[in-house]
Amino acid sequence: MDGFHEQFLESKKPAIYTVAVALHYFTLGLGLLSMLLGQIALAILAFLIAIAMYFVKRNAYIEYEYELTMSEFDISVIYDKQRRKAFASFDVKDIEIMAPENSHEVLAHKDAKVKKCYTSAYEDANKYAVITTKNGKKVKYLIVPDEEMIRICFAMNPRKVRK
Repeated sequence: MDGFHEQFLESKKPAIYTVAVALHYFTLGLGLLSMLLGQIALAILAFLIAIAMYFVKRNAYIEYEYELTMSEFDISVIYDKQRRKAFASFDVKDIEIMAPENSHEVLAHKDAKVKKCYTSAYEDANKYAVITTKNGKKVKYLIVPDEEMIRICFAMNPRKVRK
């Protein structure tokens, strides 16, 4: 069965992001002002803090996207609404199990390495665990799929996907 579905998990901007943006621009302005006034040591310190806040800002605001194309399930991480990085990829036909996080089938895989693939905005949502084997080791991806994603995965591998 051919299927395509995309799901985007938005996130609220965390407080650390807002603080980092404010500090970044404040220290950048302070550095420029200090250079104009001849305070080189203060300018260097301000620029170093501005650079540090830039990197904090880049990694503080994280969102996830799930893509299901044919039977390939891709998980991407989006940093600061600008940079996309492939996080995981697996074939739905090759998974060991896809079931609700607290189901007995998932709990039997205690030895799997857990990788969280959702933001804090979805802590209370119904999470699913996808158990795969990567390089001979079990990996448990915790995701928050919508009903359509579960339906398509079930159609592709009804023996391994639990609704």
